[in-house]
Amino acid sequence: MAEKFPRRSFLKHALATGVGAFALGRLWGDAKPKGDDLAQAIAPQGGPHAPIGPRVFRVGKSVRLELPLTKQQREKLTSLIIADDDGYAIDGTWGGGGKEFPMKVEDGRVVVDLAFPREGRYVVKLRGKGKRKGQAENLETFVFYALNEDLCAVRPYKGDFHMHSTFSDGVASHTDMGFQCLEAGYDVQALSDHRKYEGSQKLQEDFKNIPMSMRVCNAEEIHLSTVHVHSFGASGSVTKWAENNHDAFEKMVAAVMAELPDSLSDGDKAIVAKAEAAFEIVRKLGGAAGFDHPYWRRGKVDVMYLNEPTRDALFERGKFDYFELINASCQKTNMDFMLARYADMRARGMKKYPAVGVSDAHRLDKVGKGYTLFFATSPEIGDIKDALRAQRLVAVDASHSDTPTLLGDLRWVRYAEFLMNEFYPRHDALFAQQATLARKVFNGDGAARDALLATVAQTDELFGAFWQV
Repeated sequence: MAEKFPRRSFLKHALATGVGAFALGRLWGDAKPKGDDLAQAIAPQGGPHAPIGPRVFRVGKSVRLELPLTKQQREKLTSLIIADDDGYAIDGTWGGGGKEFPMKVEDGRVVVDLAFPREGRYVVKLRGKGKRKGQAENLETFVFYALNEDLCAVRPYKGDFHMHSTFSDGVASHTDMGFQCLEAGYDVQALSDHRKYEGSQKLQEDFKNIPMSMRVCNAEEIHLSTVHVHSFGASGSVTKWAENNHDAFEKMVAAVMAELPDSLSDGDKAIVAKAEAAFEIVRKLGGAAGFDHPYWRRGKVDVMYLNEPTRDALFERGKFDYFELINASCQKTNMDFMLARYADMRARGMKKYPAVGVSDAHRLDKVGKGYTLFFATSPEIGDIKDALRAQRLVAVDASHSDTPTLLGDLRWVRYAEFLMNEFYPRHDALFAQQATLARKVFNGDGAARDALLATVAQTDELFGAFWQV
């Protein structure tokens, strides 16, 4: 059940012809839906522990929606209207706002039998007699989503794997960062301290006996080159590998140097070669290799940390697995310039790379300001890396405006916008409760464990109930 969100006009970026399906999406307003609960279809709202039923269905699958009404609403009820997000009715005719659809009332609920014909968002409106004669009014609005078969096996998982603790230059401990990520609703998290793999390892160790829905993964920010390279999900430290295998690393660098064009200076060649060697080591260790904040301006000197010839070489050769489109701790320039570069690359037919959002948080209040929605078969690290490489993701910026900006392929952005409005308010409320209880368990309050286990079970139930595909 959702009220209409006030839309705010904006045009943050115009993407050049050739970007293809890359799109910007935006969430509208700060108000939460009045109700987002279905029983066989919808149950009354009652907070994060209230029952919830399916909101996402398979295209073409016959479903029954049961929509609750108050006695007063039932007395006014006259019709039901269904429209997809483009204004088309279930039968494919376009009327701007849909058209009436057959319904019946059973046991105080409006019952609708149908099959959603196309992928996308659907609005179901219950109409009734208005205050004036002959005038109709909306009694309730319910929002659903239909998926084509190829998306039915994946679920959305919210994650961030670029952040720092006191293991490097962060101001919060590794455990405080971990609890803050849980409170922010992260299904997947990884500390990535500068040159330190140990922070993420220690967090895994400290959290291993605390039940929670968040997966804690390994990561590291690597500085073998001027380029900041990211290691996500590797089996060991890339920094230590390079230290312990110095000759092998130098051999890898030399091999890349020999491939680079003479248009690059010797200094730029060395920067690119060391970065690409680091990318290769990340993958040798089973991780995904990232190109961090390509357009970061260093604060003290207020200039870019890389020059354009170096960036051109890195993007044209494309030896990384993903790049940071959104980095919430960088100036907004990083996102603006990366969007322009991405549009230009796509217009020129260059390779399409996975683009992620991260917080790069060095303190607690930055957690949740930038993250990625991964569409994966599970929140386990292998499935998240598969989703990353397959570009089943949406980068989210929550740091530069009062409402999150969604960046990614149009199909994923459309789905993500629905989920941000209809799924994540409940999801994040449950995770925040988990964080409160997990802190108590960590601090020795054994009585909180049962409540934490129950909240984890409710989170599992939410994932199980929201989809009927």
